[in-house]
Amino acid sequence: MAAATGRIDRRASAVLKIALRVGARTAPLPPTDAPGEAPMVLFPALDKGSWRVIRPVAVFRQPSTQAPIRGSIAKFTRLPRVKRVDGEGCAAGFLALATGAYICGTNLRKDRRPPQASRQPGLGANRLTPGTYGYIRTGGAQRYWTLPDGFADRKGKPIAQSDTVRWAGKRFFKGMKFWRITTGYFIRGNRVRRFWPSGARGMVLKNLVAPASAGSRLPLVFMVSRRRRRIGEKIPPVDVHASPGGKVVTTLKRYTAHTVVDVVRSGEFRWYSVGGKGWVSSEMVRLARVSDPPPGLHPAERWIDVDLEEQTLVAYRGRTPIYAALVAAGVWKYPTPTGIFRIYKKVAEADMKSEAKASEQYRVDHVPWTLYFKRGYALHGAYWHDGFGHARSHGCINLSPKDARFIYHFVRPVLPDGWTSLTADQEHPGTVVRIRGPAKNKNKNKKSKSGVSAKKRPRPVPPPVTK
Repeated sequence: MAAATGRIDRRASAVLKIALRVGARTAPLPPTDAPGEAPMVLFPALDKGSWRVIRPVAVFRQPSTQAPIRGSIAKFTRLPRVKRVDGEGCAAGFLALATGAYICGTNLRKDRRPPQASRQPGLGANRLTPGTYGYIRTGGAQRYWTLPDGFADRKGKPIAQSDTVRWAGKRFFKGMKFWRITTGYFIRGNRVRRFWPSGARGMVLKNLVAPASAGSRLPLVFMVSRRRRRIGEKIPPVDVHASPGGKVVTTLKRYTAHTVVDVVRSGEFRWYSVGGKGWVSSEMVRLARVSDPPPGLHPAERWIDVDLEEQTLVAYRGRTPIYAALVAAGVWKYPTPTGIFRIYKKVAEADMKSEAKASEQYRVDHVPWTLYFKRGYALHGAYWHDGFGHARSHGCINLSPKDARFIYHFVRPVLPDGWTSLTADQEHPGTVVRIRGPAKNKNKNKKSKSGVSAKKRPRPVPPPVTK
């Protein structure tokens, strides 16, 4: 990293500290959640045994298949034997799971075992994401319903090179390797390349389970380093200087977070002093700082603050920061909307695809931990890249798998175990999300401070679903 030029402006240091609230004390953790943030109260079982869900089912607000859908429940979930009521459109009747939550009994079977439900989505073997994913190589591929068809290359249906798929098993036929995907089709193994999800993780600032425990304090900076110049390139660590723009004394690992103890300006960059280790340039780090809540929130309400300029996210409860993380928001061509929103729907795993008239066609299967806040725009996990801290999506706010999982379970409404989606309502409102600030490098011809073009990467990144 090149050293900054120009003298250090110490007079601006006090102003910068005020802006960053260096050393400021946050308010104590509120004793309770805000009214309306409690989980849905499910009705107790009336008998032993359970109802087993044999295929995913919709949850209706009323005992009618014409009623608005409130959510959905995963296959193999065992539900308690609650009250059964008659309704419209389901000859088998409806199970009354809770006030305003009914499911048709057609896809249920009696089971002698007790009720059992797990939090959705569960983690796969890699302990990072719910499954293993891959993308179709350049030139596209064909999907086949049977292995003999795949071996003979007949009766295939095309898949575009921008599509991603989820692995459901490996198969061999006459020495040829195939990917079996969750839709039941087979794809030749040499036409799919596996994704390796990022292990990046944010910083826990306050433990909600043990509020008295000590935590990190804002402001802090995440080590991001420069952009990846080519696919597969290893990103170097961040240089730490003895003084702003001075000699490099050590390096800090990418994605690690460090508390800011001082800040000065030298040339066009800010320089942050991190925990006695030295000084790092704002060119190579991303700042997470304390922010006041939007007006009108309950003093104990949970909310999310997204800073597009810094590509960071901070989760709060009241005025107390709980969690800080890096994000990857929309690029100049597909900007992320700014404003104050509420999460209106939570989906454990969402399938996303482009509009029919879009210039770039794609399909992305099983996007995990999806939180819709405006039309098709969402915060969600991204298993297909490791570029957090830089704008690179088509409008959604990408989070690393670990961060997406934490935020998904932090925000409201709360999904009961076994549920794969839930729409917010007045009784169970969604968490407020404030998105502010323009993204860096918004001009398509502009180069970043590291000299790397801000143009879109070769691999297309899925934009949000537009309804």
